[in-house]
Amino acid sequence: MDDPAGGTLRADFEVEHDPAAPQDQGTGQIWAGSADNVTAGTQAVVNVPTGTLTDGWQVRWRARAVASSAASAWSAWQNVTIRTSGQPAAEPLARTVGPVLRTDQAFTISAWLRWNDKDGDYTVVEQKGTSKAPFRLGNDPEHGLVFTFTSDDSTSAISEGIVSEVEPPVNEWFHLVGTYDDVAKKVALYLNGEFVKESPISFTPWNAPTAMTLGTSMQGQLDDVQLFQDVLWPEHISTLAGKSEVKPTQKQENRSQPNKSSSPKILGDKAEPARVDWNFCTNLWGSDPGIKPVLAMSNFSACHTNQILNKYKVKQNKVKVTRGIQSVTLGVVANTYQNSRSVDVELHFWDIYKWGETAENPITLQVTPVGHPAQSNCALAPDSPTSSLLVTRTPVAWDADPVLKYRFSSPSTGTDSTFKISTCRVAIRMSFVSPAGTTHIERDGPIESYRCDTWTKNNWYKKGGCSFSRLAAILLLSRKDKDEKSGVTWPEQVDHIEKALTAPNTTIPKLGGPTYPESAGKSKDIPGLWNVEHSKMLHRLFDETDSEDNYEKSVKTCRDEIAKTWNADRKNHPDTAVNCDEFPMASTREGSYFARPPWNYSVQLINAVQNQTWGRKLKAWYRNHRVLPGDPFSISIVH
Repeated sequence: MDDPAGGTLRADFEVEHDPAAPQDQGTGQIWAGSADNVTAGTQAVVNVPTGTLTDGWQVRWRARAVASSAASAWSAWQNVTIRTSGQPAAEPLARTVGPVLRTDQAFTISAWLRWNDKDGDYTVVEQKGTSKAPFRLGNDPEHGLVFTFTSDDSTSAISEGIVSEVEPPVNEWFHLVGTYDDVAKKVALYLNGEFVKESPISFTPWNAPTAMTLGTSMQGQLDDVQLFQDVLWPEHISTLAGKSEVKPTQKQENRSQPNKSSSPKILGDKAEPARVDWNFCTNLWGSDPGIKPVLAMSNFSACHTNQILNKYKVKQNKVKVTRGIQSVTLGVVANTYQNSRSVDVELHFWDIYKWGETAENPITLQVTPVGHPAQSNCALAPDSPTSSLLVTRTPVAWDADPVLKYRFSSPSTGTDSTFKISTCRVAIRMSFVSPAGTTHIERDGPIESYRCDTWTKNNWYKKGGCSFSRLAAILLLSRKDKDEKSGVTWPEQVDHIEKALTAPNTTIPKLGGPTYPESAGKSKDIPGLWNVEHSKMLHRLFDETDSEDNYEKSVKTCRDEIAKTWNADRKNHPDTAVNCDEFPMASTREGSYFARPPWNYSVQLINAVQNQTWGRKLKAWYRNHRVLPGDPFSISIVH
């Protein structure tokens, strides 16, 4: 997709039955959907919901680009035959027009799969060159799940990476993730949110600027493919798999729900996020050092730990014997800010275990900032408390002075014209030495990743701001929420959202009801609830026209299934006036107009004053959390 003016676009897609197909396959439109926040000059990808298409159908599809003030003509129809089962197909399930990922940079691929054969020779996603593909995520008949890379685009290329020897689940949905870290030159594989294996690669992967195929060669079903030009945290991967380990901060006596203080308040207007510091984190974790879960005040403030271990071994009588150990528990506290494109990172040598011949040898910590789209988009700030990116100390010296504090800046230089997005990744590595001090052994630590933007529509924070690119914002709701200026609360709004998330089958439109009689015997799975297995996040819409489409469909459902008319005059009748409220919200791409299946949403008549006050507060929350169009977020109800 391209736009001579640059910027960000929406891609609309339509799928319908091929008029030349057998009549028993059906006629007319099958599905319509959109991809938001598509950068001009790149390709758009959408996933047709599972169950929408049937194996063997002959269908056709078309697309168009939509900008803020204009839309292109629809493309010519493209014909395709659907393949959802059987032997690995000669053709993939889907193909993009051009490349989606830079395969020589860090990336993550996430997909839900359902296979009926554990011994299949499958490739899930591919971006192939002339002779080879830079990577392969899939399954090997002899070795199970694999995520491998090739050294170059030639028939003689070598292959390295992960051959897991782990069989894939069969006849059930499972979640598969592969990550490539271009700083550490390592690949990792995750199954159902759990770490499977990690492997280094000796070469630098190459980039294939070609179309990407989804379901490249496989037997079974594929859903919810997500691609990231970054390395996701294990905690984020667990969230994608429905097993979230990322915990908004919470009271120690109740760790099952986020605390109301765990993000910028939805009350009022502008609000700075609450912050974590080292004492706060260790009080929640306890005094025993070790690997701890991520504690996130919001998508602006978080802390976590990482253990970095080195064992010095020598051969004695053909047997390797451990002669020395050094192990560091490294704590990381990071904070980002509104009206500042800077990031503060604190590194704490929380605990050092030492033993044997290497006990007192020096330990070097190296910090490497990596910027995008250019290296200058992640630089050590002039006012950084620590000025050296390479620090060497003995264990005794680290114990005496265990903290390094850095500030990195991520200016908007060279970024896109709409959001001015840059990324700043901070890689941490430690170096240990042998007893003689001659051999240096490097061990990789964590990689922190941040996104900075300056969106002109967020005029509260004109200088921009940064947030954690791997932590989706969480919207905390309570029946006690109140607008501090007017005193208005919105319990009916909260009750409707909670009902839609926790008891969706009891909501309107009714299953089997007048709007969707075909839904009889079916169910709803409305997305958005935080920390529930297999829940899916909400995403902010890009185009306000789409928000109007959501609203109009929801109002029609209210009229068809609740009441033909209602009193909406909140000025003269504030206690009795009502509005048709919808969930997911009209400002999300999961709203009623885009719902799949089409009945997967909820409407309810609620107090108009509450509804409209809440709508203003939601807009404030988007601004305070730097939730851009296309960004994911979830909801937690606090009792």
